[in-house]
Amino acid sequence: MSVSLFVIITFNRKKPFLCADETSIDQYKAHIKKTFKLVREYNSRPGADYVVMSERYIDLLIVQKYRKQRETEQKIRQKGKELYQVFTRASKDYLCTSLEQLFSPDNKGEVPKAVILQGHSGYGKSFTAQKIMYDWASDEMYKDSFDFVFHLKVRELNSLQDELCLVDLLQCDGIDKPTVLKVLQDIPERVLFLVDGFDELRLPEEDLLPFSHRDQGNVNKVLAALLSGRMLCKSSLLVTTRSTASKALSHMLKGPQRFTEILGFSDRGVENYFQAFFEQDKNVGIEALKHVKDNETLLTACFIPVTCWIVCNIFKDVFKEGRDMITDLVTSTSIFAHFVFTQMKHHGSDLDESEWINLLKNLGELAADGITKQKVLFDEYDVKQKVSNHKLVPFLCKFFLRKLNVETKYSFMHLSFQEFFAALFYLRSDTDISRQKVGEMLLKGKQGLNVTDQKLHMSHLLPVIQFLFGLSNKEVTSSHQLSAFPEISPKMCSLLEKWICDLIKAEEGLPRTHNIQLFLLQCLYEVHEEGFVQKVMENWNRINLDGIPLKKTDCRVLAYCVRHCQAMKRLTLTHCNLTAEKLKVLTEALVKCKELGLVVEDLRDGEDLIIALGEDKIVTDLHLKNSSLSLGGLVQVLNALAKQRRVDTVDLTLRIPYENSTVTAITKENEDMCDRQTDTPQEGKTGGLDFNLERKIISIKPLSCEHTLTLGLGAQIGQLEPRMLQISISQAASSERFSNTWTDLLETVHTLGER
Repeated sequence: MSVSLFVIITFNRKKPFLCADETSIDQYKAHIKKTFKLVREYNSRPGADYVVMSERYIDLLIVQKYRKQRETEQKIRQKGKELYQVFTRASKDYLCTSLEQLFSPDNKGEVPKAVILQGHSGYGKSFTAQKIMYDWASDEMYKDSFDFVFHLKVRELNSLQDELCLVDLLQCDGIDKPTVLKVLQDIPERVLFLVDGFDELRLPEEDLLPFSHRDQGNVNKVLAALLSGRMLCKSSLLVTTRSTASKALSHMLKGPQRFTEILGFSDRGVENYFQAFFEQDKNVGIEALKHVKDNETLLTACFIPVTCWIVCNIFKDVFKEGRDMITDLVTSTSIFAHFVFTQMKHHGSDLDESEWINLLKNLGELAADGITKQKVLFDEYDVKQKVSNHKLVPFLCKFFLRKLNVETKYSFMHLSFQEFFAALFYLRSDTDISRQKVGEMLLKGKQGLNVTDQKLHMSHLLPVIQFLFGLSNKEVTSSHQLSAFPEISPKMCSLLEKWICDLIKAEEGLPRTHNIQLFLLQCLYEVHEEGFVQKVMENWNRINLDGIPLKKTDCRVLAYCVRHCQAMKRLTLTHCNLTAEKLKVLTEALVKCKELGLVVEDLRDGEDLIIALGEDKIVTDLHLKNSSLSLGGLVQVLNALAKQRRVDTVDLTLRIPYENSTVTAITKENEDMCDRQTDTPQEGKTGGLDFNLERKIISIKPLSCEHTLTLGLGAQIGQLEPRMLQISISQAASSERFSNTWTDLLETVHTLGER
């Protein structure tokens, strides 16, 4: 990941600059447009193809979250309360947004001073920041709000040792220092700083003293003062960060704040990216996309932009060289491994195998040293010392640092590749020393997961650990004929197995803020060896992902692990943003669960839910939201609940369309909005019976339940106003079994509504 600091400055129209200043602005905008019109995706090695920003950038799914509301609900949950709403797309706590709307007023008219744009590695945060730069300079984004942009790479700033002031960091070829000073001094309230890559900053000790843009300090001190508002407090901020660092950022960032998250591509986004990537060879793009769509696992992986780019490159080489189609790309590790080894062999074709293996080892040593020191920039001397054939390496990017003086620096094309090579180095060395280092890394990772202080949380190690598990599968590298590499030893596999088993046993006492269970599931999925996964899952038969938003990739990971569990005693998937599409991915796994908690949104067909419920389960929670079922489908769901051993909390809120009504169709445009597929009939437009059934447990000993059924007649087609008839019925019950006593009433009221 390239860590960058962007600064957007807007000139107050009420205080126009002199003509010379306006000329400087125009010249600088021209400079920015030229800089970002042609960019390289991830790879900056000599000879790499440039792409046109406006043609290659594909809109990402971005959602807005309200952190204060979520934290309040988290406290409620910790106190044992059950009925709360969090992470639901239908609620105001989880809204679709776009880059243009990041600084739009909220429903109270308040404009945020600081916006956090978070996302996992490879989800397109840095590329998005470059797109903002280009669109701003083209007067296509923030035209009325921000008029001047400075582009500073924080990755470069981290290598600066001298004491500097903010003005020193902002000046560049496109604008002179006097203009920068004038803007910061006269109109700080019209300045927006876009900081790309907060998670890579080295935070200093907390400092509450005021700090001016003229005051000097090390880079970390200057940026900390800017982010906290001690410097230029009237300015605005847009900060990108990995999700693991968002909590630390929110604690230090000035307010009012707005939280947003990049979820990756939608289905249509993947299609659009393939079309853009294969613009020069449309037939190849069509064939590659068809193959990806036939492989559901591969298609899901392509929701992650960096993975989508890798997959496109793989298929580009496949078609170019006339090789067989790829069929073994199942995990993220296998996708990275295939791409890395294919590219390395292609660029190092003149090397014999021992030289080639030595090159991989040296590259891994460089990567591992950087991970240990949390360093992503490498001096030219260090690179040449460790990697003698560095010019043959397609994953090292050479560039020139031009802030105060010109220096040659190297970095990996993306942080994910540095993490991959570091893991490869540790595993393929397989010596006592490497096992000791792996053990130390695993220990730090475990200790980091057990703390709430973000400064002590070793989040930068987690991707490396995940690659360790993925590379422990010998089939990942055996297909690339790495005979000079020894196989992973049983000792190394045992080390990984013991670590994850110990964490599983201890996870109930660990903070839930780090999504530990989901991370462990991802590690197991990356291993993708049935024997290993089954052995670990013997000790893990209770999984609680309550409140953790799951992407489709996460659902596939969960389904794989649960399928390899001999007996899943309890699975809680409440408030996880589960849609009907994600439920379909999980259905086979849910059947195995003896105790199940489930919240599903946008359900249009009850078949998958009925299969998932099965029979003789303990259903702790079942909530349906923003859903629409036929009368027959709802009756089948109620009958399925009646077949369970015990049913605790139920909240079914949906509409049953009248047969003579037309339900709003799903359009592709709707489908792309935050990956939400919804055809919920709107009141007054589409007729239907509004149905809400709640079952609450009043007391445990003795058991006492209360059912409340509310029926409302919605609008019919052609009516100007809804014809509403609301019926509410409460029923006391003392049985753990769910009693379905409303079928006749449903049919009667539904028929009445159709007349």
